[in-house]
Amino acid sequence: MGNRKIVSQGSCFSALAAQAWNALKGRWMIGIGAFFLAALIQSAANTFPGMAFLSGLLLAPLNVGVMLFFLHLIRKDCVPDIGQLFDPFNQYWRFVWASFRMFIFVFLWSLLLIIPGIVAGLRYSMTLYIMLDDPRLTAKEAMAESSAVMYGHKWRLFCYGMLIDLIFLLVVLCTLGIGLFWLFPWIVAFQAAFYDSVRRRPEGPAPLLEPAPEKIPD
Repeated sequence: MGNRKIVSQGSCFSALAAQAWNALKGRWMIGIGAFFLAALIQSAANTFPGMAFLSGLLLAPLNVGVMLFFLHLIRKDCVPDIGQLFDPFNQYWRFVWASFRMFIFVFLWSLLLIIPGIVAGLRYSMTLYIMLDDPRLTAKEAMAESSAVMYGHKWRLFCYGMLIDLIFLLVVLCTLGIGLFWLFPWIVAFQAAFYDSVRRRPEGPAPLLEPAPEKIPD
């Protein structure tokens, strides 16, 4: 797979922020709807006592579906569709196993110290995006590629996360939380834009699980 991987230099925060914002222009309602529908389903599952960890595993493909929806939105390669949230359930065990494997690796690194755990989380943060782009990769292979892709970008992503946390605080204080309806979808779009900036799509069939049904007009 190494000969198919294309790693780029990444983009600055302002460029990624603008890309995410522009991708959502004219599509805010469906973006907000997709994000909060997934959040509502997850919240409903977590209302059952002791179900937080189990529901996290059971609904892991739904989290991947959110990533898939906003990656399509960023790339403008198909019309946004709420149904994209549920496409990863077609490869249910693949994404459940990948999510569990990532959790175990990050947890084991966290047993050493907090910082190694954070570094491990950043190292494997692109795993699920990579699995969406190449359905032939196993969880192990995608984690290895994520580690390679994030080489030199972990500190950048960490700093971007700190900036987003600051924006989150300002939005809460300045809008009394109302602005979060727009902020959360923008954050997920930003994350998708970051992935696209550090790893362009490899050549090959079946990107993003299914062929794009219709091109989004600019």
